[in-house]
Amino acid sequence: MQLICLLLACASPAEAVPSHPRELALTPRPAAPPRPEDHRARLAGGLAAYLGRDAAAPAVRLTLRFKTGAWLDPAGKEGLAEGAAALFRTGGTARLAPEELDRALEDGAIEISADAEPDAFTVSLWSLTRCMEPALRLLAEMLRSPRVDAERLAVWKAQKLQALAALHDRPDEILRLYWRDLLWGSGHVVGRRPARAAIAAIEPADIKAWLAAWLTPGNCILAATSDLPVADLAAALDAHLAGWEGAAAAWPPLPDPLPPEPPGIYVVRRDLAQCAVRLGHRSIKYGDPEHHALLVLSEALGGGSFQSRLTGRVRVQEGLTYGIASFVAPGWKFPGTVFIQFNTDASRAARALAITMEEIERLAAHGLPEDELASTVETMVARFAGAFEDLHGALAAIARLEHEGRPPDYYTTYVARLRALTRAEIAQAAKKFLKPGEIRVLIAGDPDKLREGAAKDGIALETFGPLKELPIRNPME
Repeated sequence: MQLICLLLACASPAEAVPSHPRELALTPRPAAPPRPEDHRARLAGGLAAYLGRDAAAPAVRLTLRFKTGAWLDPAGKEGLAEGAAALFRTGGTARLAPEELDRALEDGAIEISADAEPDAFTVSLWSLTRCMEPALRLLAEMLRSPRVDAERLAVWKAQKLQALAALHDRPDEILRLYWRDLLWGSGHVVGRRPARAAIAAIEPADIKAWLAAWLTPGNCILAATSDLPVADLAAALDAHLAGWEGAAAAWPPLPDPLPPEPPGIYVVRRDLAQCAVRLGHRSIKYGDPEHHALLVLSEALGGGSFQSRLTGRVRVQEGLTYGIASFVAPGWKFPGTVFIQFNTDASRAARALAITMEEIERLAAHGLPEDELASTVETMVARFAGAFEDLHGALAAIARLEHEGRPPDYYTTYVARLRALTRAEIAQAAKKFLKPGEIRVLIAGDPDKLREGAAKDGIALETFGPLKELPIRNPME
């Protein structure tokens, strides 16, 4: 509705308003991601870096990406990487007590944070350029000599347990966690999750050893920007990070994926105003030759724009949800997933699910017509161009490519690869990767209302596979 109002306001009386968003004439913005070779540098101690000058603001931004992550948490201490992220920021340093570190950061308006991802650990810094020296000095101190304060660890444990206790109150979190169980198995590293006993078992010495083992320059790729000349930024980084030492740490072998649960409908019973639905199956790894074709298929199916098929039918025509989207999430250590997600009233979930399956089957059988392929690609190109307006974000994305061992020209060739796709290639990818018979449906909501709504709409749920109610996995037990 906002888009239509904007078109009406901007169009002159002589201009015809398109009858459908697909008829909009897009003016492509130049999509020019930075070339990795123009920004690659090697700093003191062998630290790999991507450096750039961004004169838009007098600020310094750093992202350090380490090759580790929650997948490597030892059995019985799941949550260790997450605890290390919290204590890296809040635990103090050998010289500064936690309160003193807090005060030093606050006095300099400096932001330093850390985050543990499944397959990476990131540290971020932001400061005004005039505060760059104290900011880098504090960061270097946190990297070289972190303190793991026992009281701050106790605070993090209490906060983590509180979050675990509320886990089943958040529909999207339910989908995220139980989805891992369906596709990977709760015993696989992808499906594991922290619980009370594992959090309680984490000691200060565990986090201290973890930080020492993984937070080394040989295990890191840095993205850094400022409004200074790149040579000045590199000199400042060299000066403050000198003496930070350590080689790359080898990843231990990860287990092969477990067989997924059989196709069907899986319900986590919750009394929610709206149920949350996710459906899909395992998919590709990065580097698959049909990666770009699958991205286009996902965009056409439910990429989030009003041009997508699912938005047009499930949201606009049927009014069953405020939003529905499809996602392709390739993996690099393991195969990724392709899935669709939406929220709706439990009594209408079967109807929304039936329409979604119809569109998947139609796309798998027939691919995309030429005009829809062209408009979908140009929508993706326009969005892609906007992703590189922030230089720091662009360099951090390039650093991630290197971290995951992906081709460094992925972004610089992205638009050309999209525009080179043919209808035949799209049709081939649709038949290969969209597999209606392998779909698992996960629902957080009331299964009784689901069945009642299906009966009212004349929908046989068994056409999607058997319905199974999943037991609640209580992380507090």
